[in-house]
Amino acid sequence: MFASLEVGGTFNNGPMVKIDLTHLRDNLGTLEEYITVGFKTKSKNGILMEMLGAGKTNYIIIRVNNNGGITIEFDVGFGRFEVTTNYIVDLANDQHHTVKAWRTNIGQVWHLQVDDYPEIVKDFSDILSETADTRLDKPQAIYLGRNESMPPNRGFDGCMYAAQWNNLFPIRMIFEDPKNPFVYVEPPNSVTENKCGFEEILPAPEPIEIRPPIPFPPNLTLIGRTEDLTQQRTIFGVVGSLLVLIMLALFIICCRNFTLKKGDYKTKEAKQGAGHVSTVDEALAAPDADLPDARTNKEWWL
Repeated sequence: MFASLEVGGTFNNGPMVKIDLTHLRDNLGTLEEYITVGFKTKSKNGILMEMLGAGKTNYIIIRVNNNGGITIEFDVGFGRFEVTTNYIVDLANDQHHTVKAWRTNIGQVWHLQVDDYPEIVKDFSDILSETADTRLDKPQAIYLGRNESMPPNRGFDGCMYAAQWNNLFPIRMIFEDPKNPFVYVEPPNSVTENKCGFEEILPAPEPIEIRPPIPFPPNLTLIGRTEDLTQQRTIFGVVGSLLVLIMLALFIICCRNFTLKKGDYKTKEAKQGAGHVSTVDEALAAPDADLPDARTNKEWWL
């Protein structure tokens, strides 16, 4: 994964990058392409991007020409042709430039633009028949820097970034982790990841959506923070006082219960003989009543 949208690489001493496309399922060819690539160089040679199709004469090349301009060189079945910029400025000036190239009208019209310079349009429909072949058949590979027929001293020397060919991003594929097995760099590790000195401007992030607050009735008065704190303190004070009173009452009851005097008391009751008589008088008159002070009265009948 990449931390930003743009990825760049430094090409030193004319390295070659080849991306094998034969494993792709959709390799039927293209009639309309969209190509873009940013670069920075002092050298007036080298391939920015090349798409090679099936056969020896089936290719589209975007390259830096020896005048410091940009040339589209292509042969897709109806002959070899070129589309070249006519700007008076030398693009090999070690400054950042962005090339955009695309085909329209079923591949018969080429469009080429660099930076904000005027767009160059080349229409080939006048020299083509209705049945002319304008399709880039069965894409086989994408080249960056140079192709296999070029020596290293004719390769691109500089920095390249933001490369795109339709839905493919070649420079990103070079630095994928894990390494893409269909990407070949010659010599190995000769292309290093580099921002090329550009500063990418990303769009501002979208604001976070926040659910709107629930509307309150117009006649509802909300308790302010100060009033709310006062009310809470009052409630806590009342509850705390009640708890203290309850605890104090429980403490007094417990102390009273444990301090009451308990034990046996001496009474002048007839206890020992109470179990052998049926009335109180008999218990008092019993000899074993254990009442030394009690007087025994007897009645005599004559």
